Amino acid sequence: MEPKHHVFLDANVYLRFYKLSDADVKELGQLVTLVKSGEVKLYLTEQSRDEFNRNRDEAIAESLKGVREQVLKPSFPRMFRDHARFAELRKAVSSYEDQRQQMLQDITDAAMKRELAADRLIAELFELAEFVPLTDAIWETSRRRYDLRNPPGKGKSYGDAVHWVSLLDAVPDGQDIFVVSDDADFRSKLDPTQMSDFLKEEWRRKKGATAVLYASLPDLFRDHYPDLHLLEALEKEMVQRALAVRSLAGSANFQQTHAAVEAVSRFSDFLPQEVDELLLAAVNNTQIRWIIEDDDVFGFFTGLVREHQDSVDPGLLAEFWGLFEDDGYYSDDEE
Repeated sequence: MEPKHHVFLDANVYLRFYKLSDADVKELGQLVTLVKSGEVKLYLTEQSRDEFNRNRDEAIAESLKGVREQVLKPSFPRMFRDHARFAELRKAVSSYEDQRQQMLQDITDAAMKRELAADRLIAELFELAEFVPLTDAIWETSRRRYDLRNPPGKGKSYGDAVHWVSLLDAVPDGQDIFVVSDDADFRSKLDPTQMSDFLKEEWRRKKGATAVLYASLPDLFRDHYPDLHLLEALEKEMVQRALAVRSLAGSANFQQTHAAVEAVSRFSDFLPQEVDELLLAAVNNTQIRWIIEDDDVFGFFTGLVREHQDSVDPGLLAEFWGLFEDDGYYSDDEE
């Protein structure tokens, strides 16, 4: 399944999620759904990962600073002190302070363990993203473009140049790139909402496609996923497909195998890991292997292989086609 969109999130975008509301963190969760479904391919440069890790603690501390300083120290005139409910008011003030201190401690502890909601989502995205290591070649090219004063870059930092060169290296030719960043170095001086003309032209010349800048993840969603119902439907389909794959892979009898093949055949796009799971099941699960020549089972698995054989591990591919060697069935490469 080819992704529809290739996306890079600058470190400042990830860090921003520690300062925003639960609704904003949900945006990150929607991106997880899009990446898991294969709709979006996310890129994580080594430079961006390291920038995030360097600045994470500071971003969280800055977010908590206001709460730490919100010490409630009310002052009451004598007429309040003589009121019958003054003691209750004193207790309420004391309770507020106790709760504030406890919540600050709980959140600080969770942050230290990387167990905040944003931590879990960011960790999942980092795991799902295509990681682009900082090679010597990328480093030298980045330094050279910085020395030539070619954007992106500022001060004495090569960081943005490393991001850009990494993306030029990793994204396939002919594919647009969506860069999500509020860094001015990517922006056009004429229109700050647009990608730098120099960078757009370079991407067009070298990749044969378009480079687009978004200041935030919600901005990208508004352009390409304006209807959240589409995301919900996508997530539902992804879950249903995963359950169908799991049902077939774990089939316990022939009847269940036929029913599971019928269910999974309703889906046309499978993630690489799902293809591997299905082929491993065909090889290892006797309830599939022993009826692999039945029309429905044979049609599904051979169709799956012919569509995905370029991305399947050659060893697994050989094991799968080996199921048919005694009966004269061969893959395209063996004919």
